[in-house]
Amino acid sequence: MALNLTNFAPILKTLYKPSKVQNLVYKSNPLFASLPKQTDFFGDSRKVPLIYGNPQGRSATFATAQGNKGNTASIAFNITRNKDYQILGIDGETLKASSNDAGAFLAARKTEIDGGFKNITNAIDVDLFGNGSGVRGRLAAAQNVALSVVTLSEVSDIVKFEVGMQLQASTANGGGSVKAGSMFIISIDRTAGTFVVSSTAGGAATAISTCIATAAASDYIFAAGDYDQKIKGLQAWLPYGGPSATAFFGVDRTVDSQRLGGVTADLSALPIEEALIEAGAQMGRVGAQVDRVWMSIGKMADLIKSLGSKVQYVDAEFGSVGFKGVRVHLDDSVVEVYSERNCPKDSMFLLQSDTWLLHSLGEAPGILNLDTLEALREPTSDGIEIRIGYYAQLACNAPGWNGHFKI
Repeated sequence: MALNLTNFAPILKTLYKPSKVQNLVYKSNPLFASLPKQTDFFGDSRKVPLIYGNPQGRSATFATAQGNKGNTASIAFNITRNKDYQILGIDGETLKASSNDAGAFLAARKTEIDGGFKNITNAIDVDLFGNGSGVRGRLAAAQNVALSVVTLSEVSDIVKFEVGMQLQASTANGGGSVKAGSMFIISIDRTAGTFVVSSTAGGAATAISTCIATAAASDYIFAAGDYDQKIKGLQAWLPYGGPSATAFFGVDRTVDSQRLGGVTADLSALPIEEALIEAGAQMGRVGAQVDRVWMSIGKMADLIKSLGSKVQYVDAEFGSVGFKGVRVHLDDSVVEVYSERNCPKDSMFLLQSDTWLLHSLGEAPGILNLDTLEALREPTSDGIEIRIGYYAQLACNAPGWNGHFKI
């Protein structure tokens, strides 16, 4: 019998095209990239002072003015740091086997470190839009917890979940506690906004109620260990509907809710272009110099459709990354509108950029190499451990010049 390809296959080489291996995980985090950053957050806390009222004691009648003389109204937010960690592990054989181009498409060490930085940076960007609770999404109101398929109340929140992620649940979006038990994501349908869970990492599909016995429809979902441990993002500094009397970094913001907690309003009844114009007018009335607007990808699409031939695109570069936005005229200013996958679907944030600063103790994120070593030997196995993390907090020195609107 003549030699054929089937017979000769065991000793044929398999050749691969020398092309780039694509990483399909989200790359762009424009809000995080655009924020001014300061890496000298030493000590146990940092004061962020502001003046929210001028001294009173003015009257057309001298005696009244003298009797009512007062002081400048000022406060200081006393911000503290939050932490976040990304831990990587690589065994020795994999390190050596992937150390050159002949052995692998990508070096294991570089691939894992790059991926680790992307993962924790994606988490930071999620948190920058959050309220500090760490919430990633919510079970649908019609969720059947006897099923292994989680349906999110908002499909667009699926961008905050990844295969392998361990999740916990709570009835409260912060300020409470998580329920006993956890669940691991084993597959995701990003179009439907659903994912399948298991009681163990990489295990078989398991009912939600088996993973978390008291799970219920409309529960909030958190990455394990995150509950109430994340940096205070836009929804914390600019709470929709105004702040409560609960102290925020030591300040009762209800003494002047708007100046200490931001401008908020429900503009959802208006078309997106009109809502943006109205929001701009409200910000103009308080003396803000808004320069950037953030909204969800879906709302940005609605805005572009509404603007039609009037749309003006703008190319911006935050750090070394380029982003495309839309330029819009509001009140007496020109603002740049950007879309963000992590922005809540029904929220729009109008920001004065120079009032925001991300304070951190060293780079955020960075390699945690306090002993100057990038990697540590694992004591009980043939491998290394690499630690990435940050100690940081977002701060705003003029909340009243920023706004959070429902659209």
